[in-house]
Amino acid sequence: IYCSHNLCKSHKSTSFHPIIPSGKHGKILSLQQTSEKIKWCSEDNQTESFGAKSRTSGIENFQKIKQQPEWEKRFPAFAWCSSFGKQWYLPAIEELKLFTENKDVIDAVNATLKQHEAPLLYTIGEVTTYWSSTESENKHAWTVVMTIGKANPYITRNNISHVRAIANF
Repeated sequence: IYCSHNLCKSHKSTSFHPIIPSGKHGKILSLQQTSEKIKWCSEDNQTESFGAKSRTSGIENFQKIKQQPEWEKRFPAFAWCSSFGKQWYLPAIEELKLFTENKDVIDAVNATLKQHEAPLLYTIGEVTTYWSSTESENKHAWTVVMTIGKANPYITRNNISHVRAIANF
């Protein structure tokens, strides 16, 4: 499952979910995750939607967030992903759930992460949640609890979770 694409090599990433059987197109996952859990949105009383409603395209959601004034300060999860480069983004909920739907994919990704001494998606016995870029309601965004594969739409955006960036190749 290790990717030999130049984007993968330059960012020491692991690939997952090939879109076509040849493996020439797919998504790559950053080896790094946030060292600490961070907020989706830093504003405590934010009740408006920012339009990041796509369940399948983190890129679409990221474009909506980038339209917000001072987005890099107000949206820490998105800013962290952006720090990897312009192709990197916070995955939408369906992109993130790809890790929980197939045990072979989870095991292969974790094996590659372990090989590179990177934090695993989860360790048995630990509860690891990751933000998606998808808003669920006005002040909530979707997360995924990796250990049980459960998507949760009711986490307030000013709460904290881990973040991992992805990119298309």
